[in-house]
Amino acid sequence: MKRALSIFVCAGSIVLASNYVEQHRLVPLLQYHDEFKDYYPKLHNRHNLNGLDTSQPTVVLDAYDTMKATFIQSQGSVAPSLGNVTIEGIDTETLQVSLSGFRSVRLEWVGSNLLYFNINIGHVANVESLLNVREKKWIYSKSIYYNKHSKLKIASSHAVEATNANASTASP
Repeated sequence: MKRALSIFVCAGSIVLASNYVEQHRLVPLLQYHDEFKDYYPKLHNRHNLNGLDTSQPTVVLDAYDTMKATFIQSQGSVAPSLGNVTIEGIDTETLQVSLSGFRSVRLEWVGSNLLYFNINIGHVANVESLLNVREKKWIYSKSIYYNKHSKLKIASSHAVEATNANASTASP
């Protein structure tokens, strides 16, 4: 018989659960989906930030200093937040990426070809995207939902094992 294995984060510790999850119909604490597609970054697009208060540009260089991503965002009472990322580098044409509706943005180079976007859009939601700047295409974009209302109340894997043992002896 196959047993599904799920990993949950609970009170700072990782909890492994198998059929306990199915028996109690628990929802994983971290869910990936495409529900927040409106917040995905858009390639070859740029917001007009003229006349708006903007932040100082934030520059993120790759490990070899051959690629540069410059992020600038609207500030103040502009809702939703607007931002632009300009990507420049050796042997690549300049790319523009627009972002909107975010609370915060983290950019990180993975080598010198891939730019990782972590876009916080709310208390319990993020968007992750990975852009191949050489091929000018998105490799990955997903919405992440942090389920704060899960029924999982277990503090250690020992509790899961004890619960599973009790459940298996109680059932026919």
